[in-house]
Amino acid sequence: MKNKEEIIKEIDESHKRTRESVDKAKDAMQTAIDDSMQTSHVVTSLQRQFKHTIRQELAGTSLNSSDVDRYLTLGRLNKKRGALVDKRQMTLIGFYEPQEPTQSIKQATPSKTVSVIMTGAVRDINKKLKNRPLSEWHEEEKQQFKRDCAPIIQILNNI
Repeated sequence: MKNKEEIIKEIDESHKRTRESVDKAKDAMQTAIDDSMQTSHVVTSLQRQFKHTIRQELAGTSLNSSDVDRYLTLGRLNKKRGALVDKRQMTLIGFYEPQEPTQSIKQATPSKTVSVIMTGAVRDINKKLKNRPLSEWHEEEKQQFKRDCAPIIQILNNI
C-alpha cells in the first residue's frame, strides 16, 4: 500500500502530464483550426473564379466533393459568426464526427390547418350569434346551418 507522500507525488506527476497533454492538444487544435481556415479561404477564392465547376477543378486533388462543401460552408459560417463559435464549425473541421440525424418519434397531432380553420369558424359563429341570437333566426336559416354543419358532425361521429 502506498503511503501518503507517494500518493501525493503520483497525483502531482499525473497532473503535470495532464497539463502537458492538454497544452499539446490545444496547440494541435489551433494548428488544425488555422490550417482548416486557410484551406477554406483558398477554396472559397477558387470558387469565386469557378463557381459552377469548382468540384471538377479540384477533381485531381485529395479533396472530394464533401470536403469542398465542408470548406465552403466553413468559410460562410466564419464570415457570419467568427471562427469556431459553435459545434457545427468544429464538426466541419473534423474535431467531432458528424452525427446521423435522429429519427424522432412523431406523435399523431391534429393538423394545424384544421385547428386554425375550426378556431376561426367557431369565433365567427359566436360573433354572429352574439349579434343575432338563435331565437331570432328563421326556420329556413336554422335548417341551412344544420346542412352546412353536417360534414363536421359526420367527422366528429367518426372520431
